[in-house]
Amino acid sequence: MRIDSQRPLGVKIIAGVLFLESAILLLSALVSYYPSAAQLARLEDFCGTIPYFNRLPLAHDTPSLVFVVLFGLWTGLKGMGIWLMWSWVRILILLDLAGRFGDFLLAASMIDHKELDGLLHNPDFIVGFILNLLVLIYLADSGVERGFDKS
Repeated sequence: MRIDSQRPLGVKIIAGVLFLESAILLLSALVSYYPSAAQLARLEDFCGTIPYFNRLPLAHDTPSLVFVVLFGLWTGLKGMGIWLMWSWVRILILLDLAGRFGDFLLAASMIDHKELDGLLHNPDFIVGFILNLLVLIYLADSGVERGFDKS
């Protein structure tokens, strides 16, 4: 894969996904902060009807809220690092994704067939698995690595 002096399309897409994930986390933390418990429950019920938002992390307590904000900021930093083509962020994401796939293989070997079948038929899991695999393959490419080394 050839890397031009411009930012590659794959880098733009990965950074965009990370920025979107960061925005969703930070907005969910903001939305979780203000409403009462009853309003929060209604919001969770509503989000449960929307595909891919049915597991929106709405924090009910301060420690959870702080964790969601920190995770959102961390995800935004990774997005910025990929956008700016920082080599250390690429390595960090590669290690993270390799760990996730290793954890999945370990868990898959330990759970029964019915649970594994349920996981493999979960659209959220399938979309996430495919996206993470594509990102891992893309960032592991030697041409992409050379592009990150130039920045």
